[in-house]
This record gives sequence, C-alpha cells and structure tokens, in this order.
Amino acid sequence: MMLRPILRRGDLTNNILSAVIAIGSLLMLIFLGVKLYNFFVSQDEKNAAAFLDGLKAKIDALEEGEIGNFVLRGIEGWSLVGWSRDGSLSVKPQKCFDISCLCACPSTGDIVNSCQEKGICRKVEFNSVQFSTAKGVADSGFVKDLLEGAPDKIDAFLWFDFKLHALSGDSYYVFNWNGAHFVFNQKDSISSKWMGVPSDVDAVVKGYGAESNSYYFFKGDNYWKFHGLENKLISGPTSISQYWPGIPISVGAAFNTIGVPAAYFFKGNLYWKYDSDKSLADGYPKLIAGNWGGAPSDIDSVFEYDSDVYFIKGGKYYLYRYLGFDSPSAIAPTNVLLENSIIELKKTLAEFGIRNKDGNLFISDKALQTVQVPQA
Repeated sequence: MMLRPILRRGDLTNNILSAVIAIGSLLMLIFLGVKLYNFFVSQDEKNAAAFLDGLKAKIDALEEGEIGNFVLRGIEGWSLVGWSRDGSLSVKPQKCFDISCLCACPSTGDIVNSCQEKGICRKVEFNSVQFSTAKGVADSGFVKDLLEGAPDKIDAFLWFDFKLHALSGDSYYVFNWNGAHFVFNQKDSISSKWMGVPSDVDAVVKGYGAESNSYYFFKGDNYWKFHGLENKLISGPTSISQYWPGIPISVGAAFNTIGVPAAYFFKGNLYWKYDSDKSLADGYPKLIAGNWGGAPSDIDSVFEYDSDVYFIKGGKYYLYRYLGFDSPSAIAPTNVLLENSIIELKKTLAEFGIRNKDGNLFISDKALQTVQVPQA
C-alpha cells in the first residue's frame, strides 16, 4: 500500500527533471541561435568592410583619366551606394556629412535608412560618384526592331525639335521614343524641311554654343550649313577642308555627344573627334576597334540617345554603352536615390569597372572591355 505514493512522487520528480532538461535545451538552442545569428551578422559586416577597403584601394591607385577593371567577391543581400560631397543631407548618412563616400548597405526596401542605420562607409576623394553599366557594345539587333517603321537604308540621323529624324535618300522619317523602342511618327521630303540641303547625305552634326541652332550636312567633299530657328540655308556647298580641316571626304557617319560638347566622325575603321571650338582633337584619327569595343567598321549611320550610342550597319544596330558622360543613365546620387544609382552585391565573384575622370568617380557593375574609351 505504501509503494503507490512513492511511485507517484518518483513520476513527479522524473517529470520535473524532464521539463527542466527540455527548458534547458530550449534555452541552449536559443542561445546558440543568437550566437550563430550574431556570428553571421558580424561576418557580413566584416565582409562588407573588406569589400569596401578593396574597392577603395583600387580607386586610390587610379591616375586621372584612367580606367581599371577588377574582380571582387560581394555580399549577398547588400548593395553598393555612392554619395556625392554636395549631396542632400536629407538622404546622406550622417557618417558622410561633408564628404563623398561609398557605402555597403543591407538591401532593404528603403536603402537610405539602411545606409543611415547599418551602412559601412568609406571616404573617397571625388566631387561626385556615379554608376553605370558600361561594357562597350551591350546589345545588338535588327534596325526594324529598334526603329519601328524605319526605311531599309538610313543615311544619317539628327535630333531636331527634340525628335529623332532619320534621313534616307530625299526623305526624312520622324521617330518618338515609347519607352521600349522608337516608333514612326511621320515622313516628308528633305527639301520641305531643310530647303537647299541635298539628298543622300553622308552625315549630320549640330553646332555648339553660339552655333547651337546650326546643323551641318555632309556629302562628298562638301558641307551645307542650315539654321534651325531661322529655317534657312546659311551656306553651302562649301569644301569640308575650309571649316572642318582633318575630316575625310565622304565621311561614313557622325554624331554629337549630348552631355559633352564634341562631335565624332566615322569612316572605314577610323574615327575623328572634333571639339566644340571646331578643332580636331589631338591624336586623331584613331581606330574604332579597341576604342569603341564591339562597334563595327564601315558603319552607315549613328546617333546618341540617353547617353547610349547606336551604330547602324547593314540593317543591324549595335548599342554602345559607356562611362564618363553626365546623363540620365549615369545617375549622380546627389538626388534621392533611384534603383539604378546602386549596385547589388552578389555573393559570387563579380567584375567591376571604375573610371577616374575630372574629379568624378564612375563605377560600372561590369568590367570595361578596354582601358581606351572615347574621351570626352
């Protein structure tokens, strides 16, 4: 009769002991989980700091105007963000209060707060920090897909009244950008818009400064100057050598850079750069190969849009993307950050391209094909 209570007390003791062990095990698991979490969090921070230190060392080693390519291992779930010296204090981290800096920040929905609270930053000696995805020719395809309704042959392009005009024979075609490609808007004769300008032109460039309303049409060994606002021919035909010394006759194609006052002329496997003071830049002509990575020789026509250059040849286009020109495609994060003003850092090895130019730092999330790109 006395055994039953004893057994009950033993059961209770065992149950209490089991509960204590279970609670202890749970606390141990929680403790180990917290330790493990803190380990990985601190490890990510260490990796982010190591990434930034490696990046800064590469940047500090660049000479003025130099481009460098390198490979670094990123941190999954983190992003690289740049802040210019004069950036808005409402979005810059306090640690970048009066400096230009690069930060590695956890990729969250609000990267600004992420950089403010948990970002790891390093000072860089540049006026501005800009990002791009430059890698020479980044895309190619059929002209018909790029320019919906385009003619089979395009002699030259020009921007007129903020619209892209394609000249073909004695006609011109107007295109509007719809967010994905250019869409045909209208067609008319060249003589109806630029009276006195010949058909079958070789190339067209626009003037700069006091000549910003002037357009120069090239054909053979002559050019024609047309005033856009006055809507009249100013001069021509005039020998190219009289006003554009050094430019070859029967030039293949030409375009103006939008952000930087310069014009580029192409013929065969060579190209020429003309500065805004109407003088041929030193060292030209140069080879297209090695300077416009992936662009073809003997191009038919060319134009620039949104800091991308489109080379046209034989019914195909080649989209060339590059670093170094101020444009919407190279966002300077002095404004509120946009998606393309940060670079996602992946855990795998990634190639980067960096360029030191005129006190500005340009960073690409892809290595540049060559260290010789057209200089602005």
